[in-house]
Amino acid sequence: MIIKRNNLMEEKRKLKRFILYFNVIEQTSGRLLGYSGDIHQKGLMLVSKYEIPLIMDIPVLVQVPGEVGVKSEIPLVINGIWNQLNMNPHFYNTGCRIVDPSQGVIDAINELVKEFSA
Repeated sequence: MIIKRNNLMEEKRKLKRFILYFNVIEQTSGRLLGYSGDIHQKGLMLVSKYEIPLIMDIPVLVQVPGEVGVKSEIPLVINGIWNQLNMNPHFYNTGCRIVDPSQGVIDAINELVKEFSA
């Protein structure tokens, strides 16, 4: 959440987010759902050509390019909690929470953010 005070923008989110674009693949169909817009250990923003259903668990793989010391694919279950049109009206933004991530997934995401945000 961003709060505007005296023409200054102040970030109020508890978890730092990083804008990192990685392919997000639906596990069951192998279809590219879209791209992670920002990612942290509790969720991600999915940028997609499709409107993602809300309140529905979707198993996905986040594809990580190259060797970064973590898995090349991070398996997650995401659940959309909000949708909005992207600035480009051909795309949707969907805020997703990561459903019951294992410690291995949390560690992989933290390492990913650390590696790509340095």
